[in-house]
Amino acid sequence: DGRWDLGRLVKRDAQEQERTGPGRPIEIVSIEISDATVTLSDPVQFGAAHIPTRYEKLDASLSFTYVPVRWALNFARLSFRGSAPDLTIDRLTGGIENGPAGLVFNTLAVVTPRSDFTLDGKIEKGDRPTTIGLDVHAPRFAFQEWGGIINGLRNIAIEARFDTALRGPLTRLEADLQFQSAGGGIRGAFWLNTTVPGWRGAGTVNVDRINLARWLSKPDKPSDITGRLAFDLEFGFGEHFPRGTYAFDGPHAMYMNYAGDNIRARGRLTDDAALVTEATAVAYGAAVSTANASIGLSEPFPFHFPGTIAALDLRRLPMPIPVPQ
Repeated sequence: DGRWDLGRLVKRDAQEQERTGPGRPIEIVSIEISDATVTLSDPVQFGAAHIPTRYEKLDASLSFTYVPVRWALNFARLSFRGSAPDLTIDRLTGGIENGPAGLVFNTLAVVTPRSDFTLDGKIEKGDRPTTIGLDVHAPRFAFQEWGGIINGLRNIAIEARFDTALRGPLTRLEADLQFQSAGGGIRGAFWLNTTVPGWRGAGTVNVDRINLARWLSKPDKPSDITGRLAFDLEFGFGEHFPRGTYAFDGPHAMYMNYAGDNIRARGRLTDDAALVTEATAVAYGAAVSTANASIGLSEPFPFHFPGTIAALDLRRLPMPIPVPQ
């Protein structure tokens, strides 16, 4: 009747470790698919990632190899419109292998309406927790386009280009990142825990003109931050403002249109305030030092800066500050 249940075509009579499958190898040199619809009966999840369960307008040219109990797919081309969750692929080439050790990606090149990246490496699954060893080169990448696949990306309004190496388990995924975007640049090494809602991370990176308004999808919270940042944060993507500890040393930082230069600061971020344990800076030409300060993150954005200011010139303060100019 035109409906194929591929699971019924495979007789599972070979076994290696916990994997079973047909006992004889098979190679299908050429598979051509045109305007197909494919439905997966159950959700498919790889760690924090979910792939679509329905594929429409599927066109493909590929080959399939099976050697007990491993299989490999090599794509000359593939395109589809996916849903639940949504994802459209304009072009996919390269190879995917699946065996006892997990998934292997061989120069898997993916082009979507808003992203373009190449993936190499493997995702190890089995009796132990999932472990990742991946390299990604992305000339362009739209975070929100992949929000259905990885939920933590849903509210990040960033268009970027980057290169990254990812190593380790999902609870401590080591990342080496070179990143440029309309929301700023990031270079450095850190680790991520992608299993917790909103993700958690820690490390030391160099940041260039970071604009939190784009990362948090909150236009009313602009920033312009350049310097070296050490952090241990719950990012709260799509859930809350980042919270945790930070230490910053940089030539310039602005948040909510208040700015300073030659800044050294350390403190803690909470749901409703940025707390500054201690800091020194040059602000509008004046030398500033403060301790136990705070900036509120909600209207009317209250701030409290006990400390000292030397050689203040009121004429250099920004207009929103209610002092004589």
